[in-house]
Amino acid sequence: MNKHFKLVLLTALLTGTGITAFQLIWLYKTWTITENNFYTTASSLLQKSVDEYHNREIRIMLDGGMHSSFNPFDSAAMHPIHEILLSMSNPDAVEEMVVNMAGNAPKPPFNLEELKTRYQRELRLHKIDMPVILTRDTFVTTPVQHMASAILNGHKNKTRITASFSNPTPYLIQQNAWPIGISFSLILFTTGSLIYMLRVIRRQQQLDSMKNDFISNMTHELRTPVTILRSTHEAIDTFGYINNPERTLRYLHANRQVLDQMDKNIDRILQIAKYENAPVITPTQINLLQLLTAITQQFLMEDHVAITLHYELPVEEVHMDGNMLEIIVASLIDNAVKYSNKPATINIQVTAENNSMILEVTDNGIGIASANLPYIFDRFYRVPTGNVHNVKGFGIGLNYVQTLTRLLGGTITVKSKPGAGSSFRLQFPLR
Repeated sequence: MNKHFKLVLLTALLTGTGITAFQLIWLYKTWTITENNFYTTASSLLQKSVDEYHNREIRIMLDGGMHSSFNPFDSAAMHPIHEILLSMSNPDAVEEMVVNMAGNAPKPPFNLEELKTRYQRELRLHKIDMPVILTRDTFVTTPVQHMASAILNGHKNKTRITASFSNPTPYLIQQNAWPIGISFSLILFTTGSLIYMLRVIRRQQQLDSMKNDFISNMTHELRTPVTILRSTHEAIDTFGYINNPERTLRYLHANRQVLDQMDKNIDRILQIAKYENAPVITPTQINLLQLLTAITQQFLMEDHVAITLHYELPVEEVHMDGNMLEIIVASLIDNAVKYSNKPATINIQVTAENNSMILEVTDNGIGIASANLPYIFDRFYRVPTGNVHNVKGFGIGLNYVQTLTRLLGGTITVKSKPGAGSSFRLQFPLR
């Protein structure tokens, strides 16, 4: 089982790791593509803004009367100017040529703030709204990273305009919201499924161990009375003890005790199934103080047992199923006696709290480790001490107690510490 569990665990971990790694790689590539597309779009919009701003400034200069500085026959250059025929029916071509020819004209001052305003307007049209800083420098061939850039044409020395964004991460997250959500959902789902699967496998291992433990203890519990019965039968039948009435009666009395104990264990198992499948509760008015006193008196007949009853309930009579309550209290005291050091000291306290009855059974027993506490109410569970336990039992006592407590509308909790004993607290509604 351990080898199989390790193989399943290794396979699950490798599968989970592979799925997680694939999702992270895919998410990284998606993020990179989105980031590159963002800066490509930002650069395109910046180039558009620069061109529109530059052409606008040139038109303003031309409209301001700067045409007179242009001479079709530049005497200083001593080169003839070829005649160009233009059709007035195509004014756009005329305007474009004039703008290009004006590139050699004196350049207007470049206002970055005005360009920034134009650029931010373009960005907002494309749903990009974030702070931006524009800088201007001489054009170099080195590409810029994590910035948008545009070339300012028409200057003797080409100029580059760069735009840096202070925090583009929120925009990139927004653009990748679906991929991020899907990836992390798959990662969380995969991780959660693996954790749940491992818990189920671990629980199945515990149940398998409980089953083997139960079979071992049940075999031991059944073999012991069978051995006693066989021994007494052989003594009477083989050794002629039947002619000794006193010894025969003693053996028969021992056999009866053994049979009664077996019958009691069988009835307990059958009653658990009965109460779970078709619970029958017959609440009546009972004298709780008398009931608890009678139960404690039965155990006080045993050696090395001391039981103290503190009854602080304002009333002695309560309305509930007395048989069920008797089984609950007797089972808890029986467990306390079995698992306590000698002498066994047991304290029973009954109090009232918020229209509820609180019944606490505290002992000075060996205690229970915190790792085992969540499972002590499971059917057939016994605190692991090997295949054979020093204390007789099938591991159904506390499960039986919890079942009856719930049928009575109550709750049961336990506090325990190894070497310091255990304290069971039951709470029932007062009617």
